[in-house]
Amino acid sequence: MEKRYLITHFFILTVFTTILACTVTSKDIETWKKTQKGPDKLAAVLLDTKYTPRLRAEAAWALASIEDWNKFDKAFKVLEPSSRASVIEQLVPLLVNAIKEGNKPPSPPTAEQVAAKDALYVVLPLAPQSVKPQIEDALVQWCVEDFNGRFFAGRYSVEVVLMNVGPKAASGLVQTLVPGFLAYDKVTEILSKIASADVKEEAGKRLILMARERQGKVEEPLLVAMARMGGREVRQFLLELGANLKIPARVQRGGLIAYLQYKLCNKEDMDKLFAIAEDPQQDYMSRNFAYDAIVCIGDKSVVPRLLKLIHETGKDKDKFRGVGVDEIMKLAGPEAIPAILKEIASEKDPWENFEDLRDFVMLRFTQDNDGKPLDENGRKKVLEQLRPLLGAKESISRGIAIFTLGLIGEEEDYEKVKKFISDGGKLKDWKAKEGEIMIGEGKIIKVDAVDFKTVGDVAKWSLTQLEKRIGKK
Repeated sequence: MEKRYLITHFFILTVFTTILACTVTSKDIETWKKTQKGPDKLAAVLLDTKYTPRLRAEAAWALASIEDWNKFDKAFKVLEPSSRASVIEQLVPLLVNAIKEGNKPPSPPTAEQVAAKDALYVVLPLAPQSVKPQIEDALVQWCVEDFNGRFFAGRYSVEVVLMNVGPKAASGLVQTLVPGFLAYDKVTEILSKIASADVKEEAGKRLILMARERQGKVEEPLLVAMARMGGREVRQFLLELGANLKIPARVQRGGLIAYLQYKLCNKEDMDKLFAIAEDPQQDYMSRNFAYDAIVCIGDKSVVPRLLKLIHETGKDKDKFRGVGVDEIMKLAGPEAIPAILKEIASEKDPWENFEDLRDFVMLRFTQDNDGKPLDENGRKKVLEQLRPLLGAKESISRGIAIFTLGLIGEEEDYEKVKKFISDGGKLKDWKAKEGEIMIGEGKIIKVDAVDFKTVGDVAKWSLTQLEKRIGKK
């Protein structure tokens, strides 16, 4: 349909130019660029196979230079492949010459340079293999020569052009990453989509040099761009920052956040991460991020080392005891619940004194790793671990198990919990705070403030919750 429209539209002009075929010259092409009906004549020449490929190419470049993109685009779409290929072969040298001539950075590109770039982009997917590399090289060189200044020049942004050139553009694009270059975020965003692992690694090394030059004053976006590229040297640099107490805490945290954001977690880094996580001189957030990265690696063999967090004694012990439970659950899942409660019960500084921690632990057993209510399968796994703990000799272990059963237990748990209403096991200063807990999709339990003195008090409370949930009397 589009081809028929164009042929009809240019029919009269084609006849006109055919009559004058012997007299149409390059000079005529230049003249028609400046006349009212010239664009139609140029399009007619471009479409007519009676003209030489060279003259048709000159007509195409003339249309592009006066920015009559409607005629330019449509003409190349309807040309027969063999005819189109011969025109493009003649057109490319004209465009490549034009894109290279003119202003050089930092001066803005000329209108002709921009038009030549856009024309090359249009014909790139249509070009024969004989000239396609030449088009790609010219486009990449033009885009990276002044990435910032030319980014939005013309119909197609630098990003669009480089993305469509693809992997071949990556090696040129990485050369922009030099000290003082500010658009590293956009460059690495493009590289992340088109570059090979080797090119990304090279980009990461260049970004490290840029960061070192800033001497500890590196901005967080540069660290993010670096992490986006990945690679062993990037991982080591980010962890080096995370461990460095001599630089601003924000930069330390920035390194660890970037490491986590792009999941650079690698077992090779385990010792360095633990060195940060277990260093009492590090601030809370840096240590926390390091523990998150340890869990991200996914090696369950470190669970015993994480269990030590439950015995944290530093100034942030209330926070880190909770972090320990959270990280262990993320890494090992419900199967870790018995080990967690065993450690809690063995702590000489009893957990009964830490109201927030108790509440956190019990609620953590009712949530998935994203903090959402457990699905049916998740609740089943937790219940399988909690029910045997009703027989634990430590009051705190029984109390936490019974409390959690009140939140997510099933009908079969009612009689189990009921057996403990006379349990006189002491619980020191254990208060359940008032609030709301979401258990499962759309199910909310309202918890009143309760002061538990014994395990029996917890059992009575849990029975009340189970009665509300399962209708048991």
